Amino acid sequence: MLYLAGILESHIRKEGEGLVLVPGGTLYETALHIRRDIDPRVAVLAKISNDMPGRMLLESLVHERIFFDPFLVSPSRSTSLVIEDGEGGRDSYYITGSSALDVSTEEVSESLGTQSDVTTFVIVGSAIYHNSLLGAYLDSATFLNPRPRIVLYPACRAAGPIDACMMARQLSKGLIEADELVLDDYDISFLGLEDVERLAPVVHLLGDDPRPTNPVLEAAIRSWISAG
Repeated sequence: MLYLAGILESHIRKEGEGLVLVPGGTLYETALHIRRDIDPRVAVLAKISNDMPGRMLLESLVHERIFFDPFLVSPSRSTSLVIEDGEGGRDSYYITGSSALDVSTEEVSESLGTQSDVTTFVIVGSAIYHNSLLGAYLDSATFLNPRPRIVLYPACRAAGPIDACMMARQLSKGLIEADELVLDDYDISFLGLEDVERLAPVVHLLGDDPRPTNPVLEAAIRSWISAG
C-alpha cells in the first residue's frame, strides 16, 4: 500500500461574498486524487486534531474512504490552517497547528507496526521542514521489514514561507535515507538542478505544474504501486 505522511490542513478560502472552510493541502489533495483516479488503497499518516477543522478532515477522509489511523487523533491540539490569498498561491498565510507537530517516532512506529503492506512511503510537504516530524517519519519507515521505498515530495509552493538554506539542509538530511525525490520548478528555484541531481538517486521533475494530476507525478505514483 502507498502511504503519504505529512501534515493535514484545512483551508479558509473566499467563496462568493463569504468564507468557507475545506480540507486541502498537498497531502490531502494527492491522497484524494490517488484514491479516486489511480488506486483505491492509499493511506495518510498524520496527527489529526479533534477541533472543528480536524473533525471536518476526519469526516472527509471517512467519506472518501482514505485509510488513516484513528489512534492518531489528538483531542487537545489545533489543526493547521491555510488562509488563501484569493488565488490559493504561494502568498497564502500558513498557520502550523500544534497537532501537526505533536507526532513522535513511537507513535508513527506503532501506527505502522501492524502494517505489513507498506510498499512506498512518501513524506509530503512542510513535514520535511520540521526536524521532529522528518525524523519520526524517516526513523519509522526505515525500520519496517521489508523496508519500503521512501520518497520526499517537498511541494514548497504550498508549504508556506521557506528558507532556501533550511530546505537544502533538511532535504540533504532526508535523502540520506530516501530513494526518490519529487520536485517542481518552484522547488528547484531554491536548490538548483545541480544540487538536486547530486542529492537524489532518482528525481521526478514536475515542471511548472504542481498539481496531483501532473502526468509525471501520476506516472511515478503508478510505478510505485505496480512495483509493490
